[in-house]
Amino acid sequence: MVRSKGETDEKVKLAPKIRALEKFCPISLHEIEQALRTNGGKVEFRWNETIIDDAGQSVDVLIRLNLNCKSAKSSGWTASLKIGKSNRIDCVDFEGGTGWHRHDFSEEQQSAERSKSSITGFHDHLTQAEFLVRALKLMKIAVNKHSDGILPFDPGSADSGF
Repeated sequence: MVRSKGETDEKVKLAPKIRALEKFCPISLHEIEQALRTNGGKVEFRWNETIIDDAGQSVDVLIRLNLNCKSAKSSGWTASLKIGKSNRIDCVDFEGGTGWHRHDFSEEQQSAERSKSSITGFHDHLTQAEFLVRALKLMKIAVNKHSDGILPFDPGSADSGF
């Protein structure tokens, strides 16, 4: 199904609810690390979450978790949450002027691109697993506790998803 711009805009209005929601990405931390190794440090995972909108209706929203751990240093890593094609609604990363921060969602701008809040618990010597655990916890994303060693999709594919 092709989504209209209006439908995507309506789902972006759900961003504050999505950010507050305890989300579940059906993959383990081990499988995330495996996918990062296999795909040069950059992966995207997709899954659907059901959100109750302001009218009390259930709405299925495609969630995209983008992870970029290509850099040798943790200060070059990013974890971002998107809906639609490119609507970033949450992100944890590092910038020289602001240090480690989380992108805040602006309802006025319908984006988490500009507003940022400093965060603690992140530093330049994090292991990849520490970064992932802390970023996912901050963004309220739970993962499977156990790995079966088989990814349910190709995380390197632009068309992959659950």
